[in-house]
Amino acid sequence: MRTFLLLLAAVVVFAFIARGRTKPSQTTPEPGAEREPDVAISEAEEGNEDASEMDEDGEPTFTPVSTADGWVLAPEGDGVVAVRTLIMAPGQFVAARVLPVPDARRWALEVLGKEAIDADEGTCWPFGGWEFKNEAEARAALDLIQRRIVRPPRDENGETRTLSDEDFERSRRFAEQPLPDSEPASPL
Repeated sequence: MRTFLLLLAAVVVFAFIARGRTKPSQTTPEPGAEREPDVAISEAEEGNEDASEMDEDGEPTFTPVSTADGWVLAPEGDGVVAVRTLIMAPGQFVAARVLPVPDARRWALEVLGKEAIDADEGTCWPFGGWEFKNEAEARAALDLIQRRIVRPPRDENGETRTLSDEDFERSRRFAEQPLPDSEPASPL
């Protein structure tokens, strides 16, 4: 659920940014400075229904806001959800797939990062992914990521290389390997 909220928040923020929607500033004035009234609030108080958008229940709508360090705040029921955003760029992943999670009622969206790694057992890619409550959510996320983010690698002739299930499994095994033990630091 948390992963879905992260992905949803990132999509919502992107959609609002893409549409160019902005809300009046909610900054605190300097001490001693006069604060100009919010035009939207003033007009709404005067009965101008066009001053702010309302949902079907007559409640004011809220545009999710992003912090400078990558958090998104958005309404969730009677509270507020704060989620960390991950902005994905085209070409960040070279492949993506959806699989059921073994021994669970969840589905995994697995991705391979763009930087190839030469390992003992062959070429690997950074392995990652997210889990979803059901197949429909996982496939919707897969479709979005495949259309906007995945750019398959190219071979030495410039031809698109399709990555196989074995490429995913090799990359997963590589990612799950423990880091080599390091020697304890010697005292000075």
